Amino acid sequence: MPVPDRSGDPSRQPELAFQAHRGIFVPGDRYTSNAGLGVHWSAHSKVAEEMGSHAWHEHATGGMGTHPNDRLVMHKAEIPISSVETDKDVLNKNKVFSPDNLNENSEGEVPVKKGATVRLKSTSTSTRKRTRTRTYTPPRERKA
Repeated sequence: MPVPDRSGDPSRQPELAFQAHRGIFVPGDRYTSNAGLGVHWSAHSKVAEEMGSHAWHEHATGGMGTHPNDRLVMHKAEIPISSVETDKDVLNKNKVFSPDNLNENSEGEVPVKKGATVRLKSTSTSTRKRTRTRTYTPPRERKA
């Protein structure tokens, strides 16, 4: 039976992390960069998907129309505890529900510090015709 590692060595004992999801609408007629994955994540995959789908609908009905290459991108990641935003002023500015009242947080939002590390586990890209999923083993480190 292995002996638990109590040395505190982060390479042997990784930082605790939350599993979170992010849904993003990407217009097919626009260039997208890999600048960052964003700071608004949810503990619920369904909520993340609804957020991305809502943005897609708003784009289509807001006079922007649709494009054949429009897509919904779903990210699944581990968010290290040190990457979670806790500064109340920043949370207020980004319109994140107060962490003091979790009853208000129906979105299960996991706010991430801008530029902080997230460990991307998978990405699914859906167009009107198909869905493609890529799984990353081990997870890929990216910036929010």
